[in-house]
Order: sequence, then C-alpha cells, then structure tokens
Amino acid sequence: MTKRRMLSNKVIEEALGTSGLADYVHNGLLAVSKVPKQRVIRALSGLDFVVDLAKLCATNDAKEEWLLQAWWKKRARRARGIASATGSFAHNLAALSTLLALSPLQAGILRLAADIGADPMLEELYGALHTLGFSRQRGAIAALLGKRREEINDALRVGGRLERFGLIEPSHDRGNNLEVALHVTAVLEDARQHTAASLRECLLPAARGTSLTLDDYGHVSDAALALEVARRALQHGRPGVNVLLYGAPGTGKSEFARVMAAGCGATLQSIEVREGNDVASARIARLRTVLQVAPRPGTLVLFDELEDLFTRGGFFVESMTPRMSKQAFNELLETNPVPVVWTTNRVAGMDPAFLRRFTCAVAFRPLGVKQRARVLGRKLNGRLTEAEVKAVALRYSASPAQLSSAVETSGMLGDGAVTRASLEQVLAPVERLLTGRDPSTRAVFDASTFREEVLNASMPVSELVDVARRWQPGSSALAMCFSGAPGTGKTELAQYLASVMERPVLRKTAADILDPYVGGTEQKIAEAFEEAQQDGAVLVFDEVDSLLRDRRGAQHSWEATQVNEFLQRLETYRGVVICTTNLVEDLDHAAMRRFPFKVRFDWVRPEQAVELFLSVLGSFVPGASAAEVSAALQGLTRLAPGDFAAVSRRVQWLSREWTVESLARELREELTSRRERARVGFSS
Repeated sequence: MTKRRMLSNKVIEEALGTSGLADYVHNGLLAVSKVPKQRVIRALSGLDFVVDLAKLCATNDAKEEWLLQAWWKKRARRARGIASATGSFAHNLAALSTLLALSPLQAGILRLAADIGADPMLEELYGALHTLGFSRQRGAIAALLGKRREEINDALRVGGRLERFGLIEPSHDRGNNLEVALHVTAVLEDARQHTAASLRECLLPAARGTSLTLDDYGHVSDAALALEVARRALQHGRPGVNVLLYGAPGTGKSEFARVMAAGCGATLQSIEVREGNDVASARIARLRTVLQVAPRPGTLVLFDELEDLFTRGGFFVESMTPRMSKQAFNELLETNPVPVVWTTNRVAGMDPAFLRRFTCAVAFRPLGVKQRARVLGRKLNGRLTEAEVKAVALRYSASPAQLSSAVETSGMLGDGAVTRASLEQVLAPVERLLTGRDPSTRAVFDASTFREEVLNASMPVSELVDVARRWQPGSSALAMCFSGAPGTGKTELAQYLASVMERPVLRKTAADILDPYVGGTEQKIAEAFEEAQQDGAVLVFDEVDSLLRDRRGAQHSWEATQVNEFLQRLETYRGVVICTTNLVEDLDHAAMRRFPFKVRFDWVRPEQAVELFLSVLGSFVPGASAAEVSAALQGLTRLAPGDFAAVSRRVQWLSREWTVESLARELREELTSRRERARVGFSS
C-alpha cells in the first residue's frame, strides 16, 4: 500500500487564513490517515465540489496533496469570511470561561462546538470522523483538538462543568461519561452575539417587577416570615437558603416571589422554562449558571414549577432511571450561595428528604371573598362603593395579581375611571377561561326571599337561627349536619344561616375535595378548613357522605384516613361547619357524634305546600285562594321546596294560560320524573 502524504499545518493555514480551522483539519486528517483517500475527500467535500473531487480522485496519478490544495483554495474565501464574522467570539468565550471557571480544554471544546456550528465544512468533517471508524464521538473530539482521549473523557464526565452549566447538549451512555452532540447551545449563542462586556448581563436577564406589596398577601400565613428569611440571608450572605411556595395554580406564588425581591432590595433572576427535549436538565443547568455568575448578595433566584422535576420527563421518577442523583440535588439545596425561591403546585410525591431541606415553606390557597374584597378595595382606593367591591369579590375568584391587573386594565379602558361594569368586563373572560363557568350566571343567595316556615325540619328553624346569631368567633366549632332528600332545603338553610351571621359561604362539594392521588383528599380537606378559618366563612360540605363513609366497611386505607383527617380538623376548628347529605345512614358513627346539631329535613306538610304554591307559583295564577290550592294539591305527597322551584323555572318559558289545576299537574309530573330517576339502574 502506497504511503500517503499529509498536508503540513502551514499549507492548510495558508489556504484557510485562520490557524484555528487549520488545526482542526490537520488533526482530523491525521486521525483518518488510514482511511482510503477517496472516502476522506468525499467526507470533507462541500456539496458544491463533490462531483469535481470525485472525478479528480478517479485518476490514479493524482497526488493527494494537490487534490487537497485545490479543494482548500476553493473554500478559502468562504472560510476567511466565517472567521472574520466570528472573530470576536474568542474574546467572548474567554470571558465566559472566566465567569464559569472553565479549564482551557473545556473552553477549547466549546470553541470547537461553535466553529462546527458556524462552518458547514467543519460540520462535514466532524460527521465524517464520527462515521469513519470512531466508536464514540469523544474520539473525534480528541482528534480535532489534538488531545488524548483520556483528557476528553475527563472534560466531558458526568457532573463536569460543561454539563453542569448546560454548555453542551449531552445524552447519557452506559458509562460515567457523556456521548456529546456538539451543538451551539443558547449560552454559546449569547457569547457569539454579545460583547464580552455585556455577557454577564446577557446571562442574567432581570425578571419583571410587580405592583403588589406584602399587604396584598395578608391572607397568607408566614408570608412576612418568608420575606424576612430571604432578607436576612442576603444581608448575612448565608448559603443554602431555600424558600418553598406551594399551592394551587393561580394563588399568586410567582408574584409573591417578586414581592420578596422588591422587599429585599434584590434583583430577581427567574429560571425560565426552556424549549428542548430535556427541559429539566436545561433548567437545572440554567440555575447553576445563575448561581455561579450572579452578584452576591444582591440576587434572589426564582425557580418556578418545581414539580416538573418529579414528573415523567423530570429527574426523579421512581419508574425511570434518574438522570440526576438525589445526593447531587440535595447538595444543590444545601450550597446555593444566594437564596432560591421554589414554587410548586403540589408537594405530593416529592421525597421528604428534599422537603426537609427547605428553610421555609409557605402555603398558598385561593382567596376567600373577604380577602378578595380587601385586596380589591386597596387597589380601587375608593373608586367603587363598599357594596360594589363586595359584589365583585363574591362573583369572581381571582388572585391578587389578577385583581390588580383588572383594576389597571379597567382604568385604561375608561381613561382613568373605573366602574363596576368595566371591572367585571375585564374579569369575566378570565374567570370563564380558568373555571369554565360564566360568572354572570353564578347564583347569589337572596336572604329576603328565604322563608323558614316552609321547611319541615326535625327542630324549629327559628332555634337554629337563634343559635347562629348567638355564636361568637373564637368559641368552639358550631357543627351542624343537615340530612334529607334532595330539594328539602338543606343547602338553602345553610346559606341563610351564613347571611344571618353576616359571613361568606365557602361551599365544597365532593368534586372539589376528592383527589385521585394518595393523600390528596386529606390535603384538600385541610385546605378547606384553613381557607374558611382565614376568611371567617361558614364552611359548607355538600354530599358529605362521600367523605365520611362508615369506616367499618372501608375496603381501602384511604377511606379511613380521609375520615380521620376530617374528624381531626373538626376537633380543633373554631368556626362554623355545616354538612349536608342525602344518605345519612352511610355516615361514620364516630363522625356523627361530632355534630351537636343533627337536623333531618322531610317532605313539606300540606299547609307548607300551600304556602309554597302561593309564594313561588302564585304570580302565574293571580287571585288564587289557599282553599283552591289546597284542594288541587290533594293526594300530592313527598313534595319538597325544590319541586316548586323547578316547576317555576319551567313554566315561565311556556306561553300558556295557567290555572291552579294545571300548575298542580306540573307538580305531579315533577314528582313522577323524580321517582323515575330514582329507579334508574335498579330492578323492581
């Protein structure tokens, strides 16, 4: 086999006009010197010259040196242009290497990645080296840089600085090193596009500010504590300070992080969600970069949506091989040089070993009516009446940031003037988007239409009203259990008692509380009690039989734990709790003992039916007498107040001449329909 002659570095430098590219090509050619010449030329050829070079390679007497010189000369002008366009990159890379404390070899790998991304010629060369005999790309990198493979392995090891800061885009192999795809990442693009002087600012874009203050979070217990912890940590330069803000989406966690930064006089750095196949790795790398570069002590860091690391595609999923050791993550939580504020929508499923390392944890829950009114009143500053503020707060379940934005937007639309109509116009679309409900159709209880004399309860309703009036905040819990068939007035009485006490109603159904995740239902029960306590609301649990089923028949452990959680909360509660159920016989016996007032609701008595007919349906038959109504209702039993309301809603749409008898027939149809529904799914 004829010995092949290789070009000297000097010849290649003359052709390319840049020593950096010449070094890569010279080293690369040495690495593939045993590969047939024709394959080398084809691999290194630009697309424009493939045909010409193939013809030249076909001649046996063509000397390799002449062929390569011809090829380089044709590429020289383009290579010099690329080198000129990217000349400042070397200075920026030096600045980046200093900021991130990179070794010369690590900086060289980054320069290679950037050069490959800038010049298709080198990209072809790198691809050819990978396919022509290299089992791993590390060998190609070693060849291009003229380094030993062991040195490259050490520079690209798992946990090394290039991986930690996301400067390369790795994919793990079976060993303790990385298979590296040399791409220009976002950090390298920043280094290419900015000057060395502005590189630090480019790596640390400040997060936006906020118009909210700590006063807007008066409903959040421990909010002031979290702010003080961060402030003192910055003041004394204490490392390893982490604040966890957890709660449902839309409760103002991220906005409060901005409040914390403003209260500390610090710049907030937000670790934004980045695009890519490995968002978890990219965000952790971004966090490490910020912690390395950020000035101390004037920086506070925000890491939103921590739960992303614990779901599929994140780091810590039990059914998957973790891509980051728990020890490494714990170390991150213990050594961060500036305070980090972490937010998450849920803590369920997170390892307690992680949770124990948070310096401070603050629970965020949706605002109650009273709290929304207070926040809205502060933002409006007297531009709406107290009654208007309360009405808006009652109808819209917005966060402090949403309320603040709505006031500003309403003022912008009204040239500075804010009206209730303009405010609701702004809030309504967002409410529909987030809840799926139209707030304009949300029923608001009207105490003036409530008639306690038409309820057939096991104890006088007037006595329950008297108890409600005499109850004082801070005393033991006032717990009532209302049982009876649907439509007998249980929920309506609970709302009436709340109006008598001048308190808002926090109503929770089974759909609001039951959670598919283990421990989720218990957490929501606890949150309901705490939310009602903070807002001074009457806590109403509808369909409580779904939560308090008799534990003696439990088939799963969680059926007992959710009852236990409810009873424990009720024991220590100092507010008003009213539970309603259609299936009182299914309730846990121990739970029933916790309710001093157990009230049964039955079908209305005949005289009550007449009263309901005249008050609810009387407008359709003006002048009807009680005797006439009583005669028409003969034989109609098992009527409930809800039946009269249902008939009223139906007949108002029918263009007929109504009589007492025809309305009585409508009531009979309602009874028949109710009984038919009750039999669906059961054999006779």
